[in-house]
Amino acid sequence: MFHCYVKIAYYVALISYHVIDIVSDWIEFSNEVGDHGRFVGVPNNNTAIEVILGISCASGSFCSLAMVIVYIYYIHFHWECSQKANYRLLNTVQFHGDTLLECRDDNECKTLTCNRHFVLAELIISNIELYLKDGVQSALLMYMYSISQNDSSSIIQPDGRDILFAVCSIVANLKLCICFLTKLCGIGSGEKLADWESSKCCCCILGIIGSIISELLCILYLALSLGP
Repeated sequence: MFHCYVKIAYYVALISYHVIDIVSDWIEFSNEVGDHGRFVGVPNNNTAIEVILGISCASGSFCSLAMVIVYIYYIHFHWECSQKANYRLLNTVQFHGDTLLECRDDNECKTLTCNRHFVLAELIISNIELYLKDGVQSALLMYMYSISQNDSSSIIQPDGRDILFAVCSIVANLKLCICFLTKLCGIGSGEKLADWESSKCCCCILGIIGSIISELLCILYLALSLGP
């Protein structure tokens, strides 16, 4: 089915994004903070900033690698779905084991449902990614900009790597917001998790609020730092 191939392409794009995001994080950490003593174009001699940024980069790398595993499962799931002539995407979960794909029918696999453990894993990893990586880095962007405005010796001079870092943060927060919204609205196979609905809603609402705030901080930083 066409929509299955579209979703496969979507998850391939997300995997590519996570690879770029990991590279961008560590380039910013090693080249700017480690070698040149500055972060996103602002001179930085604060060891605490380096430690916080390093922890956020490490957390982000871990979450990205974990997400790649989840996305590979989703690609496998949608590929299998595309091969089933009588497949229809379900919004309910019927999970009876630990196999990658579950069949509703006893005799033949006509209707596939997504393994809910991967859906829960995506939500948990997304929260960790927001709280320990993207939210922290978004706050650091505006903190460094405020330093540049309060200290005449700290003139902000973002280069291409700094801009890439900020753009990746914007994309990351947008991706997380979409993830939390789809989980909250129960969009997609396996997204309606009745046995965990209340906790899921709380996590999604907190995630949506956090990702929107982080997104605004990143956009504001980019607009101010590149403005006249």
